[in-house]
Amino acid sequence: MSMQVEADTSTVEVNGLRLNYLDWGNSSAPPMLLLHATASHAHLWDHFARRFRHAFHVVAFDSRGNGDSEWPADYQTGYAQDNWVSDIKGFLDAVGLKPVTLIGVSTGANNAMHFAAAHPDYVSRLVMIEMAPEVQREGVSRVISSIPAQETFDSLEEAVAYLAGSAGRADPVLARDHALHSIRPLGDGRYGMKGDPNLRRRDWRRPLHTSQENWAAAHAVSCPTLLVRGGDSRLVAAGMAERMRDEMQNADLITIEGAGHMVPLHKPQELEVAAAEWLGVTLGD
Repeated sequence: MSMQVEADTSTVEVNGLRLNYLDWGNSSAPPMLLLHATASHAHLWDHFARRFRHAFHVVAFDSRGNGDSEWPADYQTGYAQDNWVSDIKGFLDAVGLKPVTLIGVSTGANNAMHFAAAHPDYVSRLVMIEMAPEVQREGVSRVISSIPAQETFDSLEEAVAYLAGSAGRADPVLARDHALHSIRPLGDGRYGMKGDPNLRRRDWRRPLHTSQENWAAAHAVSCPTLLVRGGDSRLVAAGMAERMRDEMQNADLITIEGAGHMVPLHKPQELEVAAAEWLGVTLGD
């Protein structure tokens, strides 16, 4: 495991919302922006960022409605995917970083793809983890079912046990860290989930781009792109990942064996080694 370097925490206003973000320093290095999945937060990337902070100025923000960032007043329109993509540009403009190495997982990867397609001058390289223009229905159902359903807990121990347990095959240390950053004290001895509960609802899904729009974005991405698929993924079929690699302008594909959808939690070291090799840097301690 790497040394426990802590990120500085700050906020910035983007599109009318206060977004919380983490900054691991090294501001003279090329910038890297990390995007998390839905119903997660920027601390998903803590371990990854520590391994790359010597070579990059690494930042990550809690997307709208997640972690410690603010929520839109109207969830049905506020979580339209174009807003999430617009937040990426707003964030980079606010903190003055570009072009970035842009890395996203799950929904964060889809948002990253659309952003790179629309704003090529902002992105030097793109890494998409576990996402494709078309995904398998079974995998979507499994991802939705993995989102925490319980909102409050009687104790810190109960909260961590529940959330770490729901993380499945995740590395135990990273699962616990992710759980600790997913909850907040309620002031009466209990703990509650951070973020907008609407994003964890089973009866509503936020508006997403269509497969046709996704393919148009994939074809439009011009920067070097690394596609990362979990070897046990139920969301991204192997053939779909290969089609993406073949149809995108400049894409490579790797498979992380033994990982499911949440590759950064399932196989963190394997992901870090693969990303470092592709980016042409060594890993830090």
